[in-house]
Amino acid sequence: IYNDMDNLSYDQIIENVIGAIEENDIKVQDAIKLINNVLEEERENNEENIRLLKEIDIPKVNRKVYKQLSNKRVSKIDHVRKAKKDAKTGLSGEELVLAYEKEKMLKNNRKDLIDKIDWVSSYDDNRGYDIASFDFDENGREYEIFIEVKTTEEGEKSSFFISSNEINTMKEKKEKYWIYRVSKVNKEPVFYKINGQEFFETFGVEPYTYIANFK
Repeated sequence: IYNDMDNLSYDQIIENVIGAIEENDIKVQDAIKLINNVLEEERENNEENIRLLKEIDIPKVNRKVYKQLSNKRVSKIDHVRKAKKDAKTGLSGEELVLAYEKEKMLKNNRKDLIDKIDWVSSYDDNRGYDIASFDFDENGREYEIFIEVKTTEEGEKSSFFISSNEINTMKEKKEKYWIYRVSKVNKEPVFYKINGQEFFETFGVEPYTYIANFK
């Protein structure tokens, strides 16, 4: 069960296991209980890592050196392997940020908002952000924010990709749109955040990939 869990949804796990256990006369409910126990262990392990996520200031960089490092290209890439690794890295970052936002609600004595935090990217990749959460004004009133999580195993000064859809959503949401840049995700993860109003004052963006359509 544990070895077959990777990249499967809960419903897929149940469906696959039920088909296998019927031949071995194992009760379905016992199997589901087993699965839930394993998932609970995974969740607890993730929570241990989540406690390590710390916020840092936006790093200051040497523009010339940064551009040289950012322009490096790898000539040969195993794209399938890279896609799997990137997906796992991205998921880890989103889980960390999701837990961070829930903890933020607790610190603001707003436990009622925890269940209203929406992990959008878990079911929709086209919104231009990953998580819909909340922040608070000086009077303690909540307002909705929209978070795009950018995750890397590298350091906080590394560049990142951003899509045209994310750029457009950022321009629409402005100060309510936030990029949370999570770095060193597999070591001692840290993150900085920047909102849509300040993004273009800090970052330059350039086209990286084009699409060819028939005229």
